[in-house]
Amino acid sequence: MVSDAVLKSKAISISAPDAFSASQLLREEDASSPELSLKTKLHELKDDASLRRIATIALDMLRESNSALDEAHRQLATQRTRIEHLEALATTDELTGLVNRRGFVEAFDRELDRTTRGLTKGGLLLMIDLDNFKIINDTHGHAAGDAALRLVAETLKATIRRMDLAARLGGDEFVLLFSNADVMAAVDRAQQLAMRLNSLSLRWKGEKISIRASIGMRAYAGGDTVDGVLHSADSSMYAVKAKRAARKDAKQHERVRA
Repeated sequence: MVSDAVLKSKAISISAPDAFSASQLLREEDASSPELSLKTKLHELKDDASLRRIATIALDMLRESNSALDEAHRQLATQRTRIEHLEALATTDELTGLVNRRGFVEAFDRELDRTTRGLTKGGLLLMIDLDNFKIINDTHGHAAGDAALRLVAETLKATIRRMDLAARLGGDEFVLLFSNADVMAAVDRAQQLAMRLNSLSLRWKGEKISIRASIGMRAYAGGDTVDGVLHSADSSMYAVKAKRAARKDAKQHERVRA
């Protein structure tokens, strides 16, 4: 028979495996139920000081990242505002505040594209030229000429709808776009504008300076081009200017004869 001492020694050997055997059992346990093992280990780390330090560091890093992201957004917004401001300056006439030639050409090109695609029904373009601008400049000085241009610009601004566009092409030339408009109704508006412009008077250093303007018109529709419409309206305007000059000369001759 086996002695009790021998049995006890064998029982101890079976119930207390060595360190290698214990780690092997743990690895086998992890492999058999990895989720349970991971949750158990995380649970054991909940109160660990090192974990709290890691969490604090992570939160600090997150705050710094959010702060850097907010700053980047602010810088982008500032840059976008600067770009929009520069674009506005590039398409605005400094003297009158109207759209300049570049801005008008870009806007009219978009309008013609919409008309060609059937999104608008076309409209009417007016070419406006001040007949006595050179006389105003020569007689009263360039400051008076600038004041006359601003007066005309303010009159155009008061005339247009939100969908219309007024621009100064340069010198004493202006253009007015009645967009998405019935042509006959737009012609009536143009005639009213012509009467209004030719009844303007600039008060300058105690004097009243009359404004005289000639207006050429050109209806536009799908398929038209910016250059084509502008050239046609310009020709119409000079024809009107020539007729006005001829009438003026005729009146002067009549006065001389009288």
